[in-house]
Amino acid sequence: MHAQSLPHVTQELQAHIDRKPPALVYHYTGQHGLMGIVSSGKVWATSTNNLNDTQEFEHAKYLAIGLIASRSHTEADPTIKRHLGYLQTAAQGAGINICVASWSSVPDDLSQWRAYSQGGTGYSVDVTGALLSKLAVAQDFVFAACVYDEDQQQQLMSSLIDAALARNLENDHSAPTHHRGCDGPESTERS
Repeated sequence: MHAQSLPHVTQELQAHIDRKPPALVYHYTGQHGLMGIVSSGKVWATSTNNLNDTQEFEHAKYLAIGLIASRSHTEADPTIKRHLGYLQTAAQGAGINICVASWSSVPDDLSQWRAYSQGGTGYSVDVTGALLSKLAVAQDFVFAACVYDEDQQQQLMSSLIDAALARNLENDHSAPTHHRGCDGPESTERS
């Protein structure tokens, strides 16, 4: 049984989400961020559009665009090619509201101190991975590690593209089709 079952998530991605979290995770922040966490008792997630570095989301978007374009280029079936075009358009316009809170599995990480201490004093808020995972599920968030391995990125993204394509083709075949016969009026059929 999955800790959290999400719509439109492939088995490959669900397996990644279901991985056991690290024993401890670390949220690096500056003094202002720490005061906000302490005073509210919350860690706020930020829209990927408002991050200091939007490259991770943009990378995923362009990876999807590239994989779809590559597949479309070699696809002979006109229906599949058309639906790949729809997915390509959707990926190019992707601007959905994804919010993230960054956690690291590395304690005392110099790159994190540099990025989040804002040139002054920095802090690390340490939380058990199991607790954070439970809190994320309770708030309809996903707590999962970023994927930095390029082969794994391509595998996960390809599985999502394949699943979206299959759903779109299934919906296309169950929808009524409209066409004109050579000599008759427009008719509607189920294919």
